[in-house]
Amino acid sequence: MSRSTLAKRFAHLVGEPPLTYLTRWRMTLAADLLVEQEAATVAGIARAVGYSDPFGFSAAFKRVRGANPTEFRRTATAASPAAEWPGQPLRLRAATRTKPGSPTPPAGSSSS
Repeated sequence: MSRSTLAKRFAHLVGEPPLTYLTRWRMTLAADLLVEQEAATVAGIARAVGYSDPFGFSAAFKRVRGANPTEFRRTATAASPAAEWPGQPLRLRAATRTKPGSPTPPAGSSSS
């Protein structure tokens, strides 16, 4: 299958282009890590979500989330753990984190 056909099918099924989906997924994971791992550096989190350049990661994070990673962490950790950041809940918790494309666990199932 060609890349353009794959991109069209992906966008039709998922509702957004593959790279947009991937970027949003990475930023969701990064947001969770920023809150869960307060001692981790922005550069470390950038590497953990697939960015080799922390400056590129920070720019992408700000574009997607509306605040740079440090501002996001400061605001999110000052609020309760269940707080939402500009209308987007911190949906992925460490116990339920899955890779893109892997099946979502059924509702009510537990990982323990």
